[in-house]
Amino acid sequence: MVTAEDAVSVWPLLAPRVPADALILLKGSRGTRLERLVARLEAHAGLAPSTPAAPH
Repeated sequence: MVTAEDAVSVWPLLAPRVPADALILLKGSRGTRLERLVARLEAHAGLAPSTPAAPH
């Protein structure tokens, strides 16, 4: 488990631990703006960026 104050600061802690083909569950409130981390994970895996989810 890796924790950080926000999605931007967690990436340097997480990146060295994540294989490109890893399956990752992100848990957080919408206020944490985890979509910023999702974009970095997609780039790390060599995937095209996903489209934003529709608001609930």
